[in-house]
Amino acid sequence: MPVPRIATYRLQLSPELGFAEAADLVADLARLGISHLYLSPVAEAVPGSTHGYDVVDPTTVRTELGGREGLWALARVAREHGIGIVVDLVPNHVATSLPEANPWWWAVLREGRDAPEADSFDVDWDHADGRVIVPVLGDDPDREIASGALRIEGDVVRYHDRCFPLRPGTIPDGDVAARLADQHYRLQHWRDPERNVRRFFTIDDLVAIRPEHRPVRLAVHRIAAALRADGLLDGVRIDHVDGLADPASYLADLRRTLGDDVWLLVEKIVLGDCLLY
Repeated sequence: MPVPRIATYRLQLSPELGFAEAADLVADLARLGISHLYLSPVAEAVPGSTHGYDVVDPTTVRTELGGREGLWALARVAREHGIGIVVDLVPNHVATSLPEANPWWWAVLREGRDAPEADSFDVDWDHADGRVIVPVLGDDPDREIASGALRIEGDVVRYHDRCFPLRPGTIPDGDVAARLADQHYRLQHWRDPERNVRRFFTIDDLVAIRPEHRPVRLAVHRIAAALRADGLLDGVRIDHVDGLADPASYLADLRRTLGDDVWLLVEKIVLGDCLLY
């Protein structure tokens, strides 16, 4: 039975305010007359993130917040106090600032267009000789190599605090430049305008994903669908639906997935004719 909508309270979760800390607030929120607790994104994000929109794995509840067990415990406590849970879904991008933390991105960098995850992203594989352009360098690649900032250590490429995989079968010998040229990606200066990967607005570290590709859509919805199956989900807020290829179709599919009694809230719906769900 859905909780009647009276007043919604948004909680900005972070490593300092996780699920357990949120659960401690529920009784006070109930006394205030709050009917719904709206949580910022709960999926695995860049370690230390204070906002959670830099998702690196949409299928996993964020460990720093308390993981799946903590989220389910919070939802049950809220339900006991007559408060419904609204979760924030990010269907339009994932964060790539720490490539090793993002399993989809890591696989694409390592295996290129042959990676099973390649269809998760909008990449123009006909551009840049089929290599993913990664604009992260602060200087010309040759100068970064000469300075030692850009180097190869074992089976990874390191650049300051960033790490990139070497593709299987990388030439074992040769200088750094030659081995980098043998990868499925191309590291370049961040001011170089050339791109072949769609971004979230103009943010290079937020790479756009394709929820019109069914495996991506299912992955993005996995946590919400599991909460719904356990009777612990009252609503979903969709982040930037106008960044999707077909927002109306996406929302219709989400409605079918979650059922008619789940509250759907949509941020920045596209202009023009639209359907309400």
